Amino acid sequence: MDQKEIFENLIDLVLIEPQLVTAPNPILTQKCSPVEWSPKIDEVLDAMIMVMEINGGIGLAAPQIGLPLQLLVAKTSKGILTAINPVLKETSEEIVWIREGCLSYPNYFVSIPRPETITVELEGENPNFSLANELTGMDARLVLHEMDHLQGICLADRILELPKNKQRIAKEKLAKMMRKMK
Repeated sequence: MDQKEIFENLIDLVLIEPQLVTAPNPILTQKCSPVEWSPKIDEVLDAMIMVMEINGGIGLAAPQIGLPLQLLVAKTSKGILTAINPVLKETSEEIVWIREGCLSYPNYFVSIPRPETITVELEGENPNFSLANELTGMDARLVLHEMDHLQGICLADRILELPKNKQRIAKEKLAKMMRKMK
């Protein structure tokens, strides 16, 4: 069985009853594989939107439903963005710190520095988006957060970007949250 068949079988299993994956599931720290579009990928994106909305989220990456694939969905100011193999092309020099949360880390928030503006290249059919999109503010932050998931980078990994005096507090809050999840 080749990798494509393995992914197709995994997709079929996940689509039976898509569920949100939470930490400490190791799939959240895996780098995701690129995908080729197929009607099955549209089913996955629809399932991701459903899981995102059921859980009150504004974005979701494929690993968050158990698939190590480069797919994300995001509720932006232009509408719902679905992205296949997104590529970050450019970032602004202006960096903004804002508290972020993550469905895979319930009730955990940490301030993260991110560029104010990005240009991201997308594959797939997005009626409100082009292949190369400039996103700003929360739209940029949201897409970058979901793109982190595609690289196996979790919200908890971003603690190291905090000033040293805030890292200890953030790590303690994370440990407390993880104990509650067990």
